[in-house]
Amino acid sequence: MQQKDESKKLISISKPCENGYRKYVYGDTIDEIVDALVELGDAQFINWFVKNQRNLSEQQLKKFIDVIIKSKDVEQIYEFTISSKLSCIKELEDAVVASENVNYIYRFARYVKGADITKFQDAVIASKNLCYICNFAENVKNADIAKLEDTVIASGYACYIYRFARYVKGADITKLEDAVIASGYACYIYSFAKEVKNADITKIEDAVITSGNVQYIYYFARDIKGTDITNLEDALIASEDAEYIYRFAKDVKNADINKLWEAVVNTKDKTYIRKFKENFKVKRKRFFSKL
Repeated sequence: MQQKDESKKLISISKPCENGYRKYVYGDTIDEIVDALVELGDAQFINWFVKNQRNLSEQQLKKFIDVIIKSKDVEQIYEFTISSKLSCIKELEDAVVASENVNYIYRFARYVKGADITKFQDAVIASKNLCYICNFAENVKNADIAKLEDTVIASGYACYIYRFARYVKGADITKLEDAVIASGYACYIYSFAKEVKNADITKIEDAVITSGNVQYIYYFARDIKGTDITNLEDALIASEDAEYIYRFAKDVKNADINKLWEAVVNTKDKTYIRKFKENFKVKRKRFFSKL
């Protein structure tokens, strides 16, 4: 703020523009400046003014609402709501929801005091954007976790089902576990067992075996505590995949080396038969131990 002519009490304010020039408005009082800004109709200029003129009254701030909303610039609407701290923000809320911009819908719910959480939650769900649905559940106070959870489960996307279970406080782990198993995606079934507290390891182990994905059967035996190594070992042997039979023998504690040797021989894969011999030594005809 600067006084252009103190004797006449004429106030001027200016804001730099992208083209290097400055935009000015004038008035004898703050009320006149407010009216001039409304007439100018520049939402960015208004926001700049509101951020720098911290003693504006609620009545003065309300004069800007129509201009801000008519701009249809959701960023400016959001910034004005944050800066103005108005007690009544329903019109601004409705404008943000109407924009269908899920980023600002989520940010409004998270950061604006007094926001109607239910209204914004419904808008986020309507967007079908699973990333922001998860963000909403993770970060917005008083979000309806069960409703958001049902939306994520209904999508069938295993990555977001797993994320919801891992990061959202109050999530129904059993329900999400069943959903990630139903997806059939071995990667996220394995990750669920590894990263989600209170996951049912036995149930998930059966699901990994059912998937038939030898890579994640091997990972499951190698990385997850409380697994049935024999059960996983038999599943891997049944796959007749020489590489993962060999890796299972090499990397999994308490693996049955005898049985795995027979399995790798039965595959007739010369490469992994040779590797098996190189990594294990013979004590008896059919017994190997790790070097």
